[in-house]
Amino acid sequence: MSDKLKNIKNAGFKIPDNYFEGIEDTILSQIKLKSIEGSGFKVPDNYFESLEDRIINKISKNEKNKVINLFTRRNLVYASSIAATILLLFNLSVFHKKTASFETLETASLESYIMNEYIDSYEMSSVLTNEDLVEENFIEHNFSEENMENYILNNVDLEGFFSE
Repeated sequence: MSDKLKNIKNAGFKIPDNYFEGIEDTILSQIKLKSIEGSGFKVPDNYFESLEDRIINKISKNEKNKVINLFTRRNLVYASSIAATILLLFNLSVFHKKTASFETLETASLESYIMNEYIDSYEMSSVLTNEDLVEENFIEHNFSEENMENYILNNVDLEGFFSE
């Protein structure tokens, strides 16, 4: 490939026909254009003297036209009714939020909270009602001795109980 680059006979550039014959005229015309000052635009005579009068005349003609106010009573009523509707949608039970209660709590999470948090007897009594503390609710349960022994062995600290 490098041999092919060294032996190129044609450079690939061509000069247009009659290029050098008209080059002098082209250069001289470009020099003449650059020597002429201005942009080629002309301001009409007395344009700036009469400009103020023409602007005032156009403004006075437009005063006769009726101006439409954007904040009319009708538009304000529409906008406020739309805003009130949106507020009602967010405040009503359209977006129903679930409230937490003892019925919706899982037993495991409730037990975990009671075991891990320090809750004294006064806090527990504030949650329970008199109906919950009726003696009949505790008597009706028939606990077997085996279940009671397993519960005491697994959950009660006997050493602490005897040391007290």
